[in-house]
Amino acid sequence: MILNLLHDRDSLTEVACIKRAIEDRYGLYRVQVHDRGYLYVPFKGSRLDASELLRYMAGVLLGQEMHLLVVDEELFYPGKGAIFGCSAGKSAVLSRSGIDQAVLAKEAIHEVGHVLGLNHCQENCVMNLSKSRAELGKKSSSLCPSCSTRLLIRVAAESEFSR
Repeated sequence: MILNLLHDRDSLTEVACIKRAIEDRYGLYRVQVHDRGYLYVPFKGSRLDASELLRYMAGVLLGQEMHLLVVDEELFYPGKGAIFGCSAGKSAVLSRSGIDQAVLAKEAIHEVGHVLGLNHCQENCVMNLSKSRAELGKKSSSLCPSCSTRLLIRVAAESEFSR
C-alpha cells in the first residue's frame, strides 16, 4: 500500500520526521511512504476548513493510493471547532501549527490509522481520540494489540484479494 505524503509550503523538516514515523509504525503492515512534495492549496487564511481540504484532495488526487497532506495553518471542522487532523476515505489532512515534531508524528500515525481503516480506540493507543494538546502529548505512539490485530487482518485480506 502506498501513502503519498504532501505538504503546502514550509513543512519540509516536519515532513521528513512524519515520513520516518509512519514508516516505523506501519512498515510491518506493508505501507510505503512516498514524499510527493508540494500540493497547491487554494484556500487562504490562518484557519482552514478540513472538510473543504478533504473534498479538494478527493478532486485532484485520483487513484487507489492513500494521501496525507501536511499544512502550516490551523484546521477546524464545521461544528467541531479546532482539530489537529482529519481523514475521509483514502485521504487525511494534518496541521503542524503549534505542534512539536514528536507530537506531530504521533498525530500523523493516528490519521494514517484512520486512512488504513482503524477507528478511535479507548485503550492506551495511538488511535485514542485526543481532544487537547495535553492529551495528544500523553497518548501512546503505538497501536494497542487490538488495533494491531485489526490492521493485520485487513492487510492480509487485501493481499488475498489482490491475488
